[in-house]
Amino acid sequence: MTITLDDVCCLTGLKIKGCPVEFQVDENMEDGTDLVSRLFGVSHVTATNELRTARGISMKLKWLVDNWKDDMTSDDPHTLNCAARAYMMYVIGCVIFAEKSGARVGTHFLRILDDVEDACRYAWRTAALAYLYR
Repeated sequence: MTITLDDVCCLTGLKIKGCPVEFQVDENMEDGTDLVSRLFGVSHVTATNELRTARGISMKLKWLVDNWKDDMTSDDPHTLNCAARAYMMYVIGCVIFAEKSGARVGTHFLRILDDVEDACRYAWRTAALAYLYR
């Protein structure tokens, strides 16, 4: 049996039409640290510690939940964007582009989420299926 776009739709409800989900995985630690620091509003030291703890250019999913689970109802637009970005990174790491560890998500996905409101432009269902067949 082969997994199809319809199967991915039934399981996830993700969008099929839109811009392609493109990213470069060949970041270095400094690029990842800068992305985490800038897009989550944490200090450079905190971002560096998280990437080192996650053993690579990735973040632990637990770190995302622990730091932003209570901010989803914030009145501050910046805090709300950080919480929304954390939630989307969690979904990316658990559902769309899950790794075998099931505990981390690569920082390279943050480039796609730089503008939180643009995340709906992408063809996530197509990307999820392509990721399964990589």
